[in-house]
Amino acid sequence: MPYDLANPSGDIVTIPNLPENLLDPAGVPNGISSKMIIDPTTPVAPDRRGDYGEELDTPEGTDAWRAKLAELIKELGK
Repeated sequence: MPYDLANPSGDIVTIPNLPENLLDPAGVPNGISSKMIIDPTTPVAPDRRGDYGEELDTPEGTDAWRAKLAELIKELGK
């Protein structure tokens, strides 16, 4: 199963100068702000914007860390 990624060159849109709540401190001038839309969906063919990576696997040593955390949590409950 591939992971969803956002490609900044085509999946992010900024819309400037939108009306905003007058109390929003980010508004410059007051009452005006920009919004950003991010499309994190997985591209479908014929999208040719690049390699979208590979599926990650559980890192080596994860089971040992899980066991150690379980012991720590068990000790906290005493």
